[in-house]
Amino acid sequence: MTDLICIQCKYVGRPKKIKRGSVKLEVLAWLMFPLGLPYTIWRLFGRTLVCANCGSSTLVPSDSPTGKRLLDIVEKELTGEKDPPPAPPEEKREITEETPTEKPIATERIKPVQNPNEW
Repeated sequence: MTDLICIQCKYVGRPKKIKRGSVKLEVLAWLMFPLGLPYTIWRLFGRTLVCANCGSSTLVPSDSPTGKRLLDIVEKELTGEKDPPPAPPEEKREITEETPTEKPIATERIKPVQNPNEW
């Protein structure tokens, strides 16, 4: 079995296997005989992997892309490395409007709009 990485506590290692359900409920089910046997079988075959350190079930294989990324993060935290500072922002150039070329002034006189009541 490969090592797994816990997402919550960043523990790297072999996980623990635990049974699902609870012992109290199993005892109660055995008191009602027909329910005890299926519940016990379900608990035996339904083991889950949990973190050996914190008990969380959020585990990722260490050879997966997410696991490799987590390993890099853990190594950086342990060595005290920091990410390189972000690149400085690009200089913003101010857009200056060039003076528009002067257009010749119309020599014709614009006729005023006639009032429709004057027709």
